[in-house]
Amino acid sequence: MECLKHDVILSMNPDANQLGTRANANQVDLNRAFPTQNWTEHGTVYRWSSHTPVRDVKVKTGDKEQLEPEVDALISLIELRRPKFVVSFHEPLAFVDDPAHSDLAKWLGKQFNLPIVEDVDYETPGSFGTWCNERQLPCITVELPPISADLTIEKHLDAFIALLQHDPDL
Repeated sequence: MECLKHDVILSMNPDANQLGTRANANQVDLNRAFPTQNWTEHGTVYRWSSHTPVRDVKVKTGDKEQLEPEVDALISLIELRRPKFVVSFHEPLAFVDDPAHSDLAKWLGKQFNLPIVEDVDYETPGSFGTWCNERQLPCITVELPPISADLTIEKHLDAFIALLQHDPDL
């Protein structure tokens, strides 16, 4: 078997996994809490469905002076490991988000049977993708469809394994 080539973080938000929410224990949406040029202290929204009329949910974005511990840890890991690219998995919007339509995004779209989009169609201040973009770190977001974790593994296990073994030219 070929050696795996990539670091994997199973969850950046274990609080939310335990609580069944999007926010961490501090009630902050970690994907709106990165120190970016467009971060806002006044809160923002996330979109929880792409198949219904706009239903945006208001979320907190943290404190500019004190990063959330999960955000700080991820930034430290990326600065230490210096990856060539990042793939971030979310749900439930069912697409691959990559404004550049890179070869890796096209490959991921085929692997996960998802369309590629250039934009999520709403503002995402303080997002991980924006943070990566400001550092010229290629970041592709795979938005999985709204299905259970068990069904996700059943449907996409081969794609996840292929990604772990994939070595793209960027």
